[in-house]
Amino acid sequence: MKDKISHIIAVICLGTLLPACPAAALGRNRFQFSLEFTNPTDLADKATWSSPSKCVQLTKKGLTKDGPETSTADIRIQVTEPIAVGWSWCPVRAVHIAACVNPPGKFTFHQNHTIFPSGELYARHSPDAVHWSDWQCLRMDMPKDQNEPKQTYSGALSIPYCQRQHYQQLLRDYQKLDVPSINYTEESAVKWIFKKDPNFFEKPAPFIGYVQFLYEASLKGGHYIEALTFNMNYMAGGRLSNPPKGEDMRKRWRFKAAEAREDKKANKVKGSTGSK
Repeated sequence: MKDKISHIIAVICLGTLLPACPAAALGRNRFQFSLEFTNPTDLADKATWSSPSKCVQLTKKGLTKDGPETSTADIRIQVTEPIAVGWSWCPVRAVHIAACVNPPGKFTFHQNHTIFPSGELYARHSPDAVHWSDWQCLRMDMPKDQNEPKQTYSGALSIPYCQRQHYQQLLRDYQKLDVPSINYTEESAVKWIFKKDPNFFEKPAPFIGYVQFLYEASLKGGHYIEALTFNMNYMAGGRLSNPPKGEDMRKRWRFKAAEAREDKKANKVKGSTGSK
């Protein structure tokens, strides 16, 4: 019940912007991830983009489409890098997202309604950078200033309590073990769970360790996308969320199933070699 209450409090608190580090020591953090299309070297290994018409290209001004303004091209931009959230010793249960497209598309304001520019932003999450949730659509916000409207999106990724119940029981089982206090973190518990059941994270995710983004829009001829910026806010809770002594607060969640499987294979080979 305590875990459920702390989860509800976490989701409520994420409705507002949380203070930046050094507040991470209090179990809160926020950071920014951006795609700068005016800086191709910044995009290396970060994202891919495509268009069925194949007329979209990257220039010094940003991602653009050739042709007159009356023509359009559907584009798809996906962040390929799994963006780690949480802390190296502790993942999170909810992430609040605020994103921005620069420059914004055209808004048309009428007395009773507003026509928004083209563009849908989606987010998904993973506990281990291998198994991902479905894409979830984020909301495009109503501009606060009609004279200088900004194209922003907001929303939250959150794990329901019922999806965490089995995982919480495993954490309690882990806490009963004779584990040295220096290794007593949620990261060590996850490694213990994975060792027992390598397929555990094929089930619905019990926490959020990584996020990814997908942006789809119709780009008019001669228009540019200079940057996509994503701000992520979250907080930690639970008995295993306290930072280990000397741990770097800037390091985010690092457990990856693919790497854990490789380590397991390497240890197995090493063990069989040593036994000969």
